Amino acid sequence: MLTVDEITSTAQFEAVKTEWNHLLEESGHYSPFLSHEWFQCCLSSFAHEKELFILTVRNGIELIGIAPLWRYSDDVRGIPVRKIGFITSPDTPSVDFVLHKEWQHGILQACLRYLYDERRAIWDVLTLNQWPIDSLSYRIVQKLLQEQGKKGLWNLSSCTPYITVHGEWNAFLGSRSTRFKKTHRNIVNRIRKLSNVEVQCYRQDKSVLNDVLAVSKKSWKHQRGIAIGSCEETKKFFEMLTDLAGQQGWLMVWVLRLSGKPVAMEYDLEYTGNVYALRADFDETYRECSPGAYLEYEIVKRLFEEGYREYHTGPGTNTYKLHWTERVRENVELRVCNDNVKGRMIWTMEGRFFPILRRIRDLKWKSA
Repeated sequence: MLTVDEITSTAQFEAVKTEWNHLLEESGHYSPFLSHEWFQCCLSSFAHEKELFILTVRNGIELIGIAPLWRYSDDVRGIPVRKIGFITSPDTPSVDFVLHKEWQHGILQACLRYLYDERRAIWDVLTLNQWPIDSLSYRIVQKLLQEQGKKGLWNLSSCTPYITVHGEWNAFLGSRSTRFKKTHRNIVNRIRKLSNVEVQCYRQDKSVLNDVLAVSKKSWKHQRGIAIGSCEETKKFFEMLTDLAGQQGWLMVWVLRLSGKPVAMEYDLEYTGNVYALRADFDETYRECSPGAYLEYEIVKRLFEEGYREYHTGPGTNTYKLHWTERVRENVELRVCNDNVKGRMIWTMEGRFFPILRRIRDLKWKSA
């Protein structure tokens, strides 16, 4: 018999830290973004108007499954709804269930049964966002929903280009387009004509966050209110993450300096040779020199030279990212509508009405 319980308080969440990370290690799919520390950062900074609703699954006393969820109010097409979803931050690259590798199907079945049978009255829509499309748990949940006749809506939520760091740097660079190589050669030459050019990588020094914020405040993102320092919640998130990631050995922050002054930065996490870019900014004063592009060049070059495995450029198929690689990993969003009045309304609109409108629109465009 598998038992499902809820974690609804910070004290309960803190109490399972050791068990959580042990299960994550045993799962065979360890990721910093599924660690207790990562969710601690998310909850401390972005849990405003949200309630903890983490489901734990046990086989006897052994923790074998975790559904990292929270509850919140939202609206869909102007309809106020009660949602349950994955705990995320704006910088979460992907999220998933944490499952014992021998119990995956049973754990997910127990979670769905619990949501539908025991807690049906507290939610209208279950939204699982930033879920890797190649995740086994995603495929299992798809199958379970189909078997049970539940109403689910799937759509692509993000794409992350990534570079397989394999072989020699010069060979990899040689595989890129002639135009790309010429552009970057010009950028490198412009930067290296400046005085005292230095690229530093910080792995444990928490004070590097001061440089990150200094660059962030002079970037175009700050003017639009989307830089790290533009929002107190985001700033708090990165302050805690820098501390915890430094302790765990995940921190990898790159800073480009000109005569000692930080003019570009990239904030990454690294685990077992995989590097994940979370944020990158540059000082607008130096835009003509393309300091961000130069720093990216230096980062990729060093990752090849130092024998890393993969470099994830962060969500978004921006043109500059796709110049580096053709490889992309996809995340999906699954929305499950409850069998209640609002759930049926959402399903009717999103699963039936709007798809028909889109097909009519597409036919009109083709005939125009």
